[in-house]
Amino acid sequence: MGDMNNLMNANEKLGPNPVNASRISRFCHWIKQCFLFDLGFNGPAYTWTNKRFASNPTFERLDRCMANIEWCAAFPSTTVYHLPMMYSDHAPILATLTSSRKQVKKPFKFENWWLLEKDFNDVAKGSWHKSRNKPFHLKAFYLASDLKTWRKKAPKLNDQLETIENLIVQDQLKPYSPQNHSLQEDLIHQHHQIMIKQSEYHKQRVKKVWAIKGDRNTIFFQRAILKRATKNRIAYLVQEHGSPVTTQDQMACVFKNYFTNLFSSQYADHNDRQGAQQQTWEEETIQDDFTNSIPDKHEILQIVKGMRSDASPGPDGLNAGFYKAAWP
Repeated sequence: MGDMNNLMNANEKLGPNPVNASRISRFCHWIKQCFLFDLGFNGPAYTWTNKRFASNPTFERLDRCMANIEWCAAFPSTTVYHLPMMYSDHAPILATLTSSRKQVKKPFKFENWWLLEKDFNDVAKGSWHKSRNKPFHLKAFYLASDLKTWRKKAPKLNDQLETIENLIVQDQLKPYSPQNHSLQEDLIHQHHQIMIKQSEYHKQRVKKVWAIKGDRNTIFFQRAILKRATKNRIAYLVQEHGSPVTTQDQMACVFKNYFTNLFSSQYADHNDRQGAQQQTWEEETIQDDFTNSIPDKHEILQIVKGMRSDASPGPDGLNAGFYKAAWP
């Protein structure tokens, strides 16, 4: 952590002179060689300026905090802040290792590896059947509840792997002749199947293409998942008058006020035009049958089949991968 005196991206500089692309490339290559990645930041975008405000100043992000996968695993809540630039041409940076934010209940999200479980189809069909007379949004709600209950009763993947590995070790500790080799083969097969499920778990989160077909790339994708989770975390917002907010309640209030004002202003503008256009809207009705028609289940299914199975789910937490496998 500190002044690296280098940029990682062209957008980290603002000023009259162009960036040195070759230098950026060499610096990024060095970071990858050291198995490090940038932890991102909260606050102002630049950490250094030449302070030539009377002419054409230059701003750059030269100070940063980088870490390896071991650090992120040990301190997953590390948050980096760019503090105000006052007495120096550099802005101080602060890294906090623990987060003061409250733990919130995570929304339901369907896991694609559940499709590999033998009893998944029975659980899904049973839930659809129980709520067959309900509106679709209630069907999805009850299904999510049933899937969560189903998964809570099952052991975690890592626990299953550990149990199988211990059983294999116990058998291999015996002298060669009493060992049960057919049992070991069966346990190894079970271990392989669970590893496939674990690969699906990582693929869904990392949002990257698998490097080589058949290669799990576990360490690489674990690093990518941690990096993505770190950069996606919002820990700092600036209000309209410029003051920062960092607590969860304050940030929620900023978001709420922003979108309330945004949609309120559009609604008011819409009302101003509504009176003048109301007669035109009534006269110019769309007569195209296809535009006014409601798509049937077959059309919707064909659209779903064309979507990526690991794409982000909708508000109900059910992604395209689920609907492809368990279409109601």
